[in-house]
Amino acid sequence: MLAVAPRLVCLLLTVLAGLAPPALAAGEPRGKGTFAAPPEALLSVAEQKVQAQKYDEAIVLYRRYLRRSPKDYKAWSKLGAAYFFSGQPRKALKNLKHAEHKLSDKGFNYYYQGLCYEQIGLTARAHDYLQYAAAKSKDEWGAKAAFEVGVLEYKARQKDKALYWFNQYLKLAPKGQFEGEARRLLVSLADDRWVDDAKGAALPDTEKALFRYSKLSFSPKPHYWFLSGGAKVTSTEDKEPDQGGKLKDGGSSEEAALFNMGAGIGPLRYGNATITSGYTYKQIWHTDDDRVQEWLADLGDILYFPLRSDLLERKHQVFFDLRYDLGSSYFFGVYARYELSRIGSSVFPNPEIDDLQQVIPVSDTQLLIPWFGFAYNANMRTLAYLYMRKEINDNQAAYSNETFSTEGDDGKPTFSLGVSHTMDLPEYETTLDFELYFYQFVYNDKFLDYGRTGFFASAENRLFLSLTASLLVGYYSDAYVRDQPKAAGACGANPNIVPNADGTAPPPGRDIKAQPVTCERNDTGLLLQAGAAWNFSQYNRLDGYVQIVQNTNDTLEEYSETKTTIQVAWTMAFPSVKRVSRIVDRYADSAFTKEPK
Repeated sequence: MLAVAPRLVCLLLTVLAGLAPPALAAGEPRGKGTFAAPPEALLSVAEQKVQAQKYDEAIVLYRRYLRRSPKDYKAWSKLGAAYFFSGQPRKALKNLKHAEHKLSDKGFNYYYQGLCYEQIGLTARAHDYLQYAAAKSKDEWGAKAAFEVGVLEYKARQKDKALYWFNQYLKLAPKGQFEGEARRLLVSLADDRWVDDAKGAALPDTEKALFRYSKLSFSPKPHYWFLSGGAKVTSTEDKEPDQGGKLKDGGSSEEAALFNMGAGIGPLRYGNATITSGYTYKQIWHTDDDRVQEWLADLGDILYFPLRSDLLERKHQVFFDLRYDLGSSYFFGVYARYELSRIGSSVFPNPEIDDLQQVIPVSDTQLLIPWFGFAYNANMRTLAYLYMRKEINDNQAAYSNETFSTEGDDGKPTFSLGVSHTMDLPEYETTLDFELYFYQFVYNDKFLDYGRTGFFASAENRLFLSLTASLLVGYYSDAYVRDQPKAAGACGANPNIVPNADGTAPPPGRDIKAQPVTCERNDTGLLLQAGAAWNFSQYNRLDGYVQIVQNTNDTLEEYSETKTTIQVAWTMAFPSVKRVSRIVDRYADSAFTKEPK
């Protein structure tokens, strides 16, 4: 596995040199006279922009001011608050924490840190920061923090604590912003009853704020877009035919440059329905180590550039995702995808065979997944689905397949299905996924038909604000419908020798013949994947993973193989890389299918 790492580095240098994306602009263009104004004027205008709810403009002005006055830690806190109001709580926390230990009065800073943690779901941490602000500050921010702590205690059904903090708020701000709500909740506590609509400080709608204020947004309506580029190296270890009908160790390697882009709309909400739709375009520039090394030896010879368009695989994909909520706990929906895969391009000609350039159809794939789900609470949900996939292979008709059939060999319908369970653990910034599935693959070549039963478990954890780690473990068992015919030999690697009629072995020089047999084929597989991602911001991420898929057949060893893949990619996306990845990678099914063999 480690041997492929140097090739991956070479390929990345080959493909991405000089293509690194420019840094995101910090704000508006620097016009003449921008820095001519005194810093105090910039700060005053920034605060006016906050009052006018023009948070994106306020952020630009705060940042300009802080470039000239980097030790004004109150301004750093105000910049963090502006990020909070613009719907970017994690970026707000980064700026608030920068100033946290430099301030003597932490009330304003800790109040907004508490609201940021509350917005991203870390309620316990929010409680700690708000309580500190409420206990240490006797000003407006201490009062607001006291009210917010009271609401958190009220929702936790802590009557005595809620009473204390609401009374503390009214003591500090008897005519304050939250006076009416505080008195309403105190009345309910006096009557020894609880209301379900206790309201704390209004938290910004993250989605609306992002689409409205971000300079990367194309529209105030929900939408997304992304650009991605990277490289991968795949090494395969398998068995190859040897003399005498035996097998020997073999293998191959492949390298590829990856480019991916897409855009779409959603999630759009219409009553209880939510709709997301989009288009993605992916390029896979297949090559190998020999081509890369040959070109690196003479970078000026463009004829030997390792990325050739006759080896370019292009995938066009459109998808539609519908979800409909049935109350607060139940929901159902359907996911549909159509994909065209092609080799070659008329837009990227080969310098060697420009006049022979052509586009070769590879396959058309249709995917339909109806599903039904149940949410136990905001952080735990289960989903059951049917997996209906159909692939038409234009080059090898025998490889065309589907995962469902109205009439199988026995006249009964064939279905593929699965059950998944997701758990979000916001206090640990971790997401856990578990899936159990059965897929039935039906090919045009009946000897390729098999049923796969398997499961996988994955975990993703934010180690700190910028680094995320993930781990996936899976197992499957493939039972082939028909026995595999063996033209010569038994079900192992060595042939059966047919003796003479009298039972003696044939003399030297006579052709060795074997009795044709059929062999039952059952494969098992193990999938291991470890990945890491460095989030430069919510819009930019560098990630990579190592994946090992081991397909094992102890009886028919020619079907045993181990495939190791290392991939590295840079992604820029809006409204965030995490959200877009969940949309684009949904039901990617790369872990569930294998090439026919």
